[in-house]
Amino acid sequence: FVKVAATATLRTGFGTFPSPYIDSLPMLVLAGTNSIQPPYDLSGHTLSQNKPNPFTSSTSFDYFTPEGGKVQIHIYDVLGKLQYAKTLQVTSGKNQLEIDNLSLSKGIYLFSLAQDDYHVTRRISVKD
Repeated sequence: FVKVAATATLRTGFGTFPSPYIDSLPMLVLAGTNSIQPPYDLSGHTLSQNKPNPFTSSTSFDYFTPEGGKVQIHIYDVLGKLQYAKTLQVTSGKNQLEIDNLSLSKGIYLFSLAQDDYHVTRRISVKD
């Protein structure tokens, strides 16, 4: 974690915060960039929002898993009907999932990722 300098400010969608409020926040500064991002939770799973969102025929997700193994991917429509399913063998650490050539109609869907006792769902949007 990087301790933010006393003269720093943090700009968010909620406003600008002077350094006394951000000195204790865990931040990760990416080498060679000016961006500050929250770190991955290395003790558990994380799943980012898909990019791009909304999308037309393909999209990708970054996810972190503390151990390798089988990961189940499901996409459901808003009525709960399964539209896509896949089981992947993954390694521990950061992974990226790219889904191409989906023939989903325009609308909102639920993307589900599951591994062992961990389960998370994200909302995704398909455009024309």
